[in-house]
Amino acid sequence: MFSEYEHGDLTTWRQQQDKLALDLQKAQQTLQETQHKLSFLVERNPLAIIQWNTAFEVEDWNPAAESIFGYSKQEALNRHAVELIVPGSAKEYVNQIMIALLKQEGGVRSSNENFRKDGTIITCQWYNTKLTDFQGNIIGVLSIVEDITSRKNIEAALISSEARFKKLAANVPGMIYQFRLAPDGTTSFPYVSEGSREIYGIEPEEAQKNAGLLTEAVYLEDKSSFLESVAVSAQTLENWDWQGRIFSQTGKLKWVRGISRPELQSNGSILWDGLLIDISERQQALLDLEHFNKELEHRIEERTVELQQSQQLLKLVFDTLPQRVFWKDKNSKYLGCNQKFALDVGISSPDEIIGKDDFDLFENAIAHLHRTNDNFAIKKNLPKINFEEAQPKEDGTCVWLRKNKIPLCNLEGDVIGVFGSYEDITLEKQAQEALRESEAKFRSFVENSNYLIYSHSLEGIFSYLSPNATDIIGYEPEELIGKSFAHFVDLDDLLTIQQFFNKIINTGNKQTGLEFRFKTKNRTWCWMKASTSPIKNADGDVIGFQGMINDITERKLTREKLLRISKAVESASDAIIIADPKGNSVYHNTAFIEMFGYTVDELNAAGDSSIIYTSKIDAMQVFKNIEIGESWRGEISMNHKNGSIVLVELKADVIKDEAAKIIGLIGIHTDITERKQAEAELTKQTKELEQTLNELKCTQLQLIQSEKMSSLGQLVAGVAHEINNPVNFIFGNLEHAYQYTQNLLKIIDLYQTHYPEPILEIQEEAFEIDLEFLLEDLPRLYSSMTVGANRIREIVASLRTFSRLDEADLKAADIHEGIDSTLMILEHRLKCKPDRPNITVIKEYSDLPLVECYAGQLNQVFMNILANAIDAIEENYKQEDNQQRKPTIHIKTQIITSNQIIIRIKDNGIGISEEVRQKLFDPFYTTKPVGKGTGMGLSISYQIITDRHGGSLQCISSPGKGAEFVIEIPIQQKKI
Repeated sequence: MFSEYEHGDLTTWRQQQDKLALDLQKAQQTLQETQHKLSFLVERNPLAIIQWNTAFEVEDWNPAAESIFGYSKQEALNRHAVELIVPGSAKEYVNQIMIALLKQEGGVRSSNENFRKDGTIITCQWYNTKLTDFQGNIIGVLSIVEDITSRKNIEAALISSEARFKKLAANVPGMIYQFRLAPDGTTSFPYVSEGSREIYGIEPEEAQKNAGLLTEAVYLEDKSSFLESVAVSAQTLENWDWQGRIFSQTGKLKWVRGISRPELQSNGSILWDGLLIDISERQQALLDLEHFNKELEHRIEERTVELQQSQQLLKLVFDTLPQRVFWKDKNSKYLGCNQKFALDVGISSPDEIIGKDDFDLFENAIAHLHRTNDNFAIKKNLPKINFEEAQPKEDGTCVWLRKNKIPLCNLEGDVIGVFGSYEDITLEKQAQEALRESEAKFRSFVENSNYLIYSHSLEGIFSYLSPNATDIIGYEPEELIGKSFAHFVDLDDLLTIQQFFNKIINTGNKQTGLEFRFKTKNRTWCWMKASTSPIKNADGDVIGFQGMINDITERKLTREKLLRISKAVESASDAIIIADPKGNSVYHNTAFIEMFGYTVDELNAAGDSSIIYTSKIDAMQVFKNIEIGESWRGEISMNHKNGSIVLVELKADVIKDEAAKIIGLIGIHTDITERKQAEAELTKQTKELEQTLNELKCTQLQLIQSEKMSSLGQLVAGVAHEINNPVNFIFGNLEHAYQYTQNLLKIIDLYQTHYPEPILEIQEEAFEIDLEFLLEDLPRLYSSMTVGANRIREIVASLRTFSRLDEADLKAADIHEGIDSTLMILEHRLKCKPDRPNITVIKEYSDLPLVECYAGQLNQVFMNILANAIDAIEENYKQEDNQQRKPTIHIKTQIITSNQIIIRIKDNGIGISEEVRQKLFDPFYTTKPVGKGTGMGLSISYQIITDRHGGSLQCISSPGKGAEFVIEIPIQQKKI
């Protein structure tokens, strides 16, 4: 049927068909495996893989996308991105991005904020690339998405943590540092906080660049200990703790302490993390404490010597006392005594009594008596004072002793012993007995006397008072017997009384005429006059006193009262005249004669006292009041005998007796001539001082503001200069940097043209850095940098113009330039805020010539007025009724005469009332809350315009209508 040739061809064809079928089968299997791997990769990929059609609707949505955005695949399919992950308002924007993406070559990487299904906002990293079919037609977009929200939060937390660390390091009272010792012995400071500036006077950056600045600052005498401590810490890896002295950059020697912890690094170096603090004050305190301790030791030595001297002095005092003195412990064992007590008990020295008790020194009966008295004082912690005891002697006589037992206590108040003393009062007892015998002799005589009869001992202790004491001094005799008269007499009279009794003792004779004050029972003082005689014993020695006293209080007080009145009237600085009821002068004091020149006789010879009145009407009014028994008060003028006028304050009154009958007239004249002159002079000086004070306040305000503006000008000019240099450098190099970048971009473009398929490493790096986006965005970056640099230059120029540091003197200046520089500085306040829109500034500038002025001071005026205008607008906008009004400031300049310009600054703020407007330019007047205004701005502005420039400044305003400030200044200042 077939030829051999044809049969061979058929066999070959069949073999080819079988091979093709086998290859197709293998290809299908490979395709299935590839599809399975691709599906597995998409399904198991941790990144969201989303396929969009050209309408930006979902065609595929893997499980990672479900996890990231919260939508299941069924919920996401065929839905637009706006419905899933971006706000609806952004649909057009998303479509534009899609169109731009479809036009680009390669993929686009971006970071965006997206919405989850539950409404939460997440941050995602997107990589979008075009999808094409086999013919190269674009069929959609493939997006690979990574949720980087956690990473962004971690980055934000890291930035916050770094900020907190920097703040902590800046506020720690010392220097935080890292110190590295390399294996080759070189040292460095990887980190130094700002504390280095305060301790060393070295900037942190300088210390990090040159470690020797800190290590070489160690004081020479402390350097060996410093190096040794570092070496020991490096060798043992134990904490480094060193203190010593350093020299700061200012040359000041300081004490510092460093504490750090070493850690061995993997490269063999050692890194210390530590803190260095200034301990100069503490070291100085230690030195002061050491000095204080030495001084304290010296004082203790001195006090020890003084204590020894005091003890010797105390012993001398005890031995000198007439009383016998001793002291015991709680067990009544003697601890010491004075020399007189030692002799009484039969020992030669007080030291021999230490350790003995009363049973070693006295008979048992007396010893028991002493022990009983000791126990009373010790156990009850109560003193037993001035108790008397009779002590028998060997010859049968009796000795009377007056004793004291006082408990001894330590600083805590605990009883540790008893202190005792006694004295021999045998003679006193005998005297008392003799006194009692004497009293018995004259008691019957004195009990019925009209005088107060008394007797008392040499010490002033009453032993007798006659019964009429009750009538004279209010006391019953029993109330005073046994008490000293010293408790009842005036302290000022005690010395006179003592001298009076001493004279009786010395002469042995009676004395009379003693006058003294005595306090009665009703606590009033009465004057007494006494006659006293001595009481003598058989040997003629005075052992007491007796006498009689009578009450002379009424007579004494009357005499003293008359004396005081007489002295007061005569020594008074006021002129006093006393006349009889008819007006005849009876008495003139010295001041009256000196004030008017008339004696009593001269004034009576002239008629009556009306002659000294300059006004007869005044005289009639004064005498008319007195005649009806009323007083008169007032200021009038009177005549001096020599014809001069005396201004006086007169007090005229009548003198009445007990029956209210007028028995005289009295006039008191106070010379007020000098006071009136002084008041007039004071009034004049007060006005002058007020004027001077106002001038001083204005001058002070000008000086303060001048100094303030000078300092501000220097600061602003300095800041402007420091900013201007680097800005000029940046601006000058931007153009070159832009040109260099363009050249590099051309090179890259040539490479892409001639080598469209670079090696895989270059492709990966281009993908990693997103080269296409970088080539597109880099020119825009340079454009933004140029705009920013120009903005900084404009701000610097405005600062220099406003400060006018080089124009402090009078010179021609551009007014518009000054206003514009002020507006530039206030631009941040003109911008919109949450509670108000932008403030619009409308300028109507005329063609002004250069104006001769103090430019810096005029800028200050513009600043004050514009700042007040902004405040007024903001205050006005807080009111709901005015929120529809557009905030506006209107500035207008024009020439009004050949040598006069006017500047109008008007706002549509809250306005000013007429009352406030009248005080607007007064110093220290302000309507702003405390802390927001000093009341100096407009006052100084007024002074600058009127005094410095010979112009005028006024305000036109009313509440709710805004305010307009009108400034008029000459173009050329008048030459002086």
